[in-house]
Amino acid sequence: LVPGTTLRAVVAVHGVTTGAPTAIARVQPRPAITESAGGLALGATSLAIYGTGFDTNAGGNAVTLVILDAAGTAPDSSSAPACTVTQSTGTKLTCTSLSGLVLGRLLQATVVAFNSRIGPATVATVVGNPTVNESTTTKLGRTVRTLQIAGDGFGAASPVADTRVQVSQGDAAAG
Repeated sequence: LVPGTTLRAVVAVHGVTTGAPTAIARVQPRPAITESAGGLALGATSLAIYGTGFDTNAGGNAVTLVILDAAGTAPDSSSAPACTVTQSTGTKLTCTSLSGLVLGRLLQATVVAFNSRIGPATVATVVGNPTVNESTTTKLGRTVRTLQIAGDGFGAASPVADTRVQVSQGDAAAG
């Protein structure tokens, strides 16, 4: 079967056919997981898994996660983090109710979609929760267009789509 093609059928009973071929199914591509060692915060409660060929119905995908030990092998599955697929597109799965992460370890996922099993593939490295370094010496002009924020647990290792920055003006403690 060729992914992306449509299966069509004509049924004949006692020499009488249903007529022109009728579309009965579309052949789905085999799911694939995009490997990533990007950072996932230790306290994260959701995980985005990117790839192709996922079922767009969240319930049509099953994800199993495994935390690799220091030697890079998968221990028994009894310590595997929970992962419930709550949102799905053909290229992204979102798992929520994530728990049981271990700092500094690789996280691997196996996905089952359209009765095809793919993986395991590395989808993240568990990093410390993000922190922002305080700076009282940075001076900004009123027309500044760029601001660099320094800290830990974010940056090049974090997928841009999963990174959010909120900036407020004034001292929250002072009102």
